[in-house]
Amino acid sequence: MQRILKRFVSQLTRPNSALRWAILSIAFHLCSTTVCAQQAASSPQEGKGSNIKMIILIAVGVVVFLLVLWFLPERQLASWKDKIPDPDWLKLKNETRATLAQILGGALVLSGAYFTYANMKDTERIADSTLEISRASLNATQSSQLAERFTKAIGQLSQSQENNQPGHKPDQQSSLAVRLGGIYALEQIYSGPDNNSKEYHLPIVQIFTAYIRDKALWREREQAILEDQKKQTPTCESDIQSATSRSATKGTLAIRTPIGLDLETIIGFLAHRKWASEEQENNYLDLHGVDLGGLGQATLAGANFDRADLSQAFLEHVRLPGAQLRNVNLKRAHLEGADLTNAVLAGAVLTNVQMEHARLEAAHLENADLSDAQLKGAILSGAYLQKAVLAHAYLENADLSGAHLEEAELVSEANLKGATLSGAYLNGAHLSGACLAGAHLENAHLNGAYLSKANMKGTTLAGTDLTGALLDGAQLQDTDLSGTVGLTWDQLSRAHIDDTTKLPLPLEERRRQEQTAK
Repeated sequence: MQRILKRFVSQLTRPNSALRWAILSIAFHLCSTTVCAQQAASSPQEGKGSNIKMIILIAVGVVVFLLVLWFLPERQLASWKDKIPDPDWLKLKNETRATLAQILGGALVLSGAYFTYANMKDTERIADSTLEISRASLNATQSSQLAERFTKAIGQLSQSQENNQPGHKPDQQSSLAVRLGGIYALEQIYSGPDNNSKEYHLPIVQIFTAYIRDKALWREREQAILEDQKKQTPTCESDIQSATSRSATKGTLAIRTPIGLDLETIIGFLAHRKWASEEQENNYLDLHGVDLGGLGQATLAGANFDRADLSQAFLEHVRLPGAQLRNVNLKRAHLEGADLTNAVLAGAVLTNVQMEHARLEAAHLENADLSDAQLKGAILSGAYLQKAVLAHAYLENADLSGAHLEEAELVSEANLKGATLSGAYLNGAHLSGACLAGAHLENAHLNGAYLSKANMKGTTLAGTDLTGALLDGAQLQDTDLSGTVGLTWDQLSRAHIDDTTKLPLPLEERRRQEQTAK
């Protein structure tokens, strides 16, 4: 036994002993495994238990390693002991032990690296799990705080002035300040960067629209609408004075107080808010019957009210240049004198709308329904009205110069008396039965237009292109057609003309021939 211990000690004390390096490798591997186990432990008690287990594992591993390293070469080289000298046999046995030690040491180092990596991944997983728990906790805290802010803002917005007595201006100002604070708080929640604020987008919009309807609803609108229905639009042959008195009467209907700062702030927010993705599909601003004429000269340039319900609303003189009003419902709305320059109203419902003297230059009204619309004196120069419906529309003295009315529906006595349509594009437009008496159609494009039974008495048509236009039953008395382009005798033979109708020279000669033949 003493001989074996001496040999073992001599192997450990040698400078380049493979046995010593193998033992150090085992110790490094087991120690690193112990450290990783301590890091991965979720509690001090668990870490303490892991340490005891690892100490036992280290001791057992060292003993097993030494036994294998010492006795395995002895057994493998036992058959060579009698065949070679003792010094050579001892040398061969030591070399075998060194080789075996290196192999076992390398395997232990690799296994140590693997277990270290596995423990690091476990540690990373635990860290990620802890981070997720922290995030969930933070999200819950933020949601709770956001709910508190929302509830508080609603309370501020409901602050009313109804209990304030006349003459108590400080109380009124204080109430307004509280409401404004609630409005701004809701705007901040709506514009919040976190995902929690998204669930409040639609409720905030609905709360704001309900607030406007409550504070700015024109209480007498139903009576005004009933009175409006009793009034008749002047016909093409009626006195213009009746239309003038009618417009004056409409101006007296919208008697109201100026809009408050709280309403103006909400309207500004709704007009320019950045739509959330869920609003793109479900957006619906219910502002029917509200009175926002008190906005006065406030500019809502570029406002976005797509698909909003503004039916029966009062928006006189409101400035909405470049506004987005696609598919908006403006049925029976009042927009007298409003500025809608470059506005987009494609597909909008504008039936019975009151837009006398409104500005609609270069506005987009494609496929819009303007049936029975009141547009006396309105400015629609350069407007886009392709395929728009203007049945029974009242456009007396309106400016439609350069407007695009291709395939527009101006049938059923649409009134364009005295309107300016110079340079307008009316290709394929339906003007059957329309009133164009005294209208200015210089250089207009009426190619293929339907003008059957249209009243065109006194119409100016210098340079107008009538190629292929249908003039069956059109009234052309007292009309100067001498400067028209593309007009044929076949077209004229189906229209109503007399001696007051001026024709191009070739057609004038044809008329004389026809009269002589009779």
